[in-house]
Amino acid sequence: MTSVESMLSIRMRRHIVDADFDVSLDSPGVTVLFGPSGAGKSTILRCIAGLDRIASGLLALGDQVLDDGERGHVRARHRAVGYMFQDLALFPHLDVAQNVAYGLHALPRPAREARVAEALRSAGVAGFEGRKIGELSGGEAQRVALARTLAPRPRLLLLDEPLSALDAPTRLSLRQELRQLILAAGIPAIIVTHDRDEALSLADRLVVLIDGRVRQIGAPAEVFEHPADRDVARVVGMENTVSATVVGANPGGLLLRVGRRELLARSEPTPVPAGGEVFICIRAGDVGIERPSPDDAATAPANRLACTITMVTEESSIVRIDLDAGFPLIAFVTRRDHAVAGFHIGMSVVGVIEPSALHLVRP
Repeated sequence: MTSVESMLSIRMRRHIVDADFDVSLDSPGVTVLFGPSGAGKSTILRCIAGLDRIASGLLALGDQVLDDGERGHVRARHRAVGYMFQDLALFPHLDVAQNVAYGLHALPRPAREARVAEALRSAGVAGFEGRKIGELSGGEAQRVALARTLAPRPRLLLLDEPLSALDAPTRLSLRQELRQLILAAGIPAIIVTHDRDEALSLADRLVVLIDGRVRQIGAPAEVFEHPADRDVARVVGMENTVSATVVGANPGGLLLRVGRRELLARSEPTPVPAGGEVFICIRAGDVGIERPSPDDAATAPANRLACTITMVTEESSIVRIDLDAGFPLIAFVTRRDHAVAGFHIGMSVVGVIEPSALHLVRP
C-alpha cells in the first residue's frame, strides 16, 4: 500500500480550479491531466511547480507541505520538481550542454558535466553537448528540454503540453518515444494535454478536468470507454450523445426509446426504471453504414436504423458522415469505403450499431 510519504497529494482550491487527487511517487508511471483548453490543467501544474499559489487546500510532496494556501509555501527551486514548459524555454544563446547544466551550478564542474551527459543520454540525445539550439530540429529540441528537466534528478516530472509545438508527423513519431524515455528515467510524471490520442498513448492514469473540476479518474481505456457523465463523454470523443427514455429490460439487454426509434443497449444493469431518462453515448467509429436491404423492412433488426445522409465531410484520414436517423447521428468511415460506396447528401442508408457500443450515463 502506498504511504503518505510517497504520494503527491493535491487538495487545491483556487478561483478557477477545484482539484482533489493523489499521484503515487513509488513507480515511474505517467499521470495525464486531460481536458479541454481552459479546464485548469496548466494551473494545477504551475501550482505544483510553485510558480502559482493556491488560495486554500493542500499541496504535499510526500511528507513535505508545498503549499497550504496560507503561510506554508515552499519556493519552486526547493521542491525537487522538474518542470518542462510548453514552449520548451531553451536559451538560444547557450549551447545544449549549457542549457542542460542550467540550475546545476552547485555541482563541481566534473560532476556537472557527468550529470549533463547522463541526462542527454536518458533523453536520447547523447553527444549533443556542443550543438547550438538554433541547429536543433523540433524533436531534438524537445529531447534537450527533457534532458534539462531530468538533470537535477527531481522526484517528480511535470510536462505542460510537451508535444503541442511540434508538427503533426513529428508529434506522432515522438508520442511513444516520450513515454518510453520518461519510464526509463524512473521518475513519475504528470503530463498536461488536451489531445485524445496523446492522452491514450502516454497515460497510465487519466485525470479528466472540465471547468476547473476533476470529473473522472481511471485507466485511459476505462475512462474513454466508460465516461462518468455526458460532459466527460464529449471530451473523450463520444461524438454522439443523445437523450433517451428507458422502455424496459429484455433478454437481449435494455430497450431505449429515442424519439420514434428504439435502440437496444447491452450494458451494465441501470438503476433507471422504465420511463426514466438517460443519455446514450456512441462513438462515431462504432456506427456502421450499409445500403438498405429488403430484410430491414421485413424484420427491423435491433439497432439497424433507416437514415438519410445530411452531410459528408472529408478529413485527413477519415470521412465524417452526418445522418438523420430520426435523431442526429455521426459515423466515421474510411476514405476507401467512402470512395467505393459513393456516399452523398440525400442518400438513403442503414446505420448499424452493436448493442454493446451503446454506453449509458445518467443526466
